[in-house]
Amino acid sequence: MRLARFAPLAALCLALGGCFDVGQTLKVTSESEAVFEVRAAVPASTIAAAQSVPGLADRPFCADKEAAEKLGLKVTVETMAEGPDQICLMKAQGSLAQIAKVAADKSYLPKDAPPTAGNALVYDLEPAGGGLWRLTVVLSPPPEVQALAGADEITKAAQSMIFGSTAGKGIGWAVEAKEIVESSGTVSPDKTRAEFEVPLSELLSKPEPEYRFVTTFRP
Repeated sequence: MRLARFAPLAALCLALGGCFDVGQTLKVTSESEAVFEVRAAVPASTIAAAQSVPGLADRPFCADKEAAEKLGLKVTVETMAEGPDQICLMKAQGSLAQIAKVAADKSYLPKDAPPTAGNALVYDLEPAGGGLWRLTVVLSPPPEVQALAGADEITKAAQSMIFGSTAGKGIGWAVEAKEIVESSGTVSPDKTRAEFEVPLSELLSKPEPEYRFVTTFRP
């Protein structure tokens, strides 16, 4: 079995910014001041597979700092190695309206990204009336992921080659604000944080057609 066989899936991972071990947190102080934080961990084997695809050899796996800055955000990006993974830490600061604009923009996706990349993850931030805002995140595992799901030995070997260990890995979203009014995720006792996580082991065994995290909050 050759890792290059799974390069298209690995390329999709990079197009989504380390989509299989990533935490995204929206930290809100007010409508005019918020920070969107992303921590993505991508196995070096995944990066190697993606960069074996013609045209991807020099493509960075981390966030597109310039694209976010062009839309009015103040952005910092750090990269580092952590065991078998490459880590990307991004913080984008601006108003909720600015962050909403960036979230809706798909220009960060490479022109040669798989057709499914643009619809695999939807991040929608919008006013909800009465001074409230609503964040809606929808993850729709693309066919590339569904094709690699399963529990037979060959499939498990392929999963391990691309993702490494699945322990503790997944996709998570969170909102921190003055008040969480309603959420489909887990809300903290003080109602200032809502979070939702999809374990990688679930995505690679029997993925749901859709995962949805909806949170209404007061800045």
